[in-house]
Amino acid sequence: MKRVGCLYRVSTKKQTYNNDIPVQKKACRQFIQKRDDWILTKEYLELGVSGYKLGEKERDILKTIKRDVANNKIDILLVFMFDRIGRREDETPFVVKWFIEQGIEVWSVNEGQRQIKDNYDRLINYITYWQAQNESEKISIRAREKRVQLTKQGIYMGNYAPYGYKLIESDMITKIGKRRKILTIFEDEAKIIRTIFHLIANEKYGTDKVAIYLNVNGYKRRKKEVLWDNNIINEIVRNPIYKGYVTFGKRKKDTEGNIRSKKEKWTISDVANSDIIIVSETIWKKANDLIDSRTRKGNKILRLLSGYTRCRIL
Repeated sequence: MKRVGCLYRVSTKKQTYNNDIPVQKKACRQFIQKRDDWILTKEYLELGVSGYKLGEKERDILKTIKRDVANNKIDILLVFMFDRIGRREDETPFVVKWFIEQGIEVWSVNEGQRQIKDNYDRLINYITYWQAQNESEKISIRAREKRVQLTKQGIYMGNYAPYGYKLIESDMITKIGKRRKILTIFEDEAKIIRTIFHLIANEKYGTDKVAIYLNVNGYKRRKKEVLWDNNIINEIVRNPIYKGYVTFGKRKKDTEGNIRSKKEKWTISDVANSDIIIVSETIWKKANDLIDSRTRKGNKILRLLSGYTRCRIL
């Protein structure tokens, strides 16, 4: 009997159902049942892993499968479609080639067996993943455009609620049958947001002084034991969501991680969502104008210990 290992993968957690990938699993199991000399030995599950953004060395499942191959635990690697193995033209064809060179049969439920016997097979193998990468890029563009459009309509597209809010399930159903989560005001935190804007707009506090005030008076951040600082205060005051305008694209992935995008690159809703307004447009603008007046070019004065001293609340 040939021992089969099945790899199931989806790019986002939203595509899973109860931490499972039922469509791929069902198709692969039915495919195995049609062959008398195949037996399902192991199933490999990758939830929320992009085969385009992550390389082979970053995917623990591929490492596990390679280890099982080296330990002679499977004879066949079966996937729903070949792009489940990966979507990178510069890497995935060589991953498939490695499996085949180890004597492993590589099969797809929808595309049959991948073989590399001659240059034609090598070309087909490369073209398969060139197409997969191209399609992944198109999907990414379409997904981003959709998020931009929904943001402009005032629909929050983030996965995590900003400070001052929480996400709750709505009556709207997504394409994958899940309830869409919407943003709602979390009053315990919203009170602190209003305090921050009041201190800056009306009491003329700077961001450092606001942070000290909050820490001294016991105002808590969402993460326990984490103190307020001028960076998070500035982040809050600059965020138009507190006056009802949702945004998209404030941060982008870079080689150094998530970095803040320039404001002109943000997508901001065309109209304010009255359900999520925490501070008025007037207070929001007043606070931002005051911060701008203190950070204009040419106003910064260099001091001897500038950038080296920190205030600690004991």
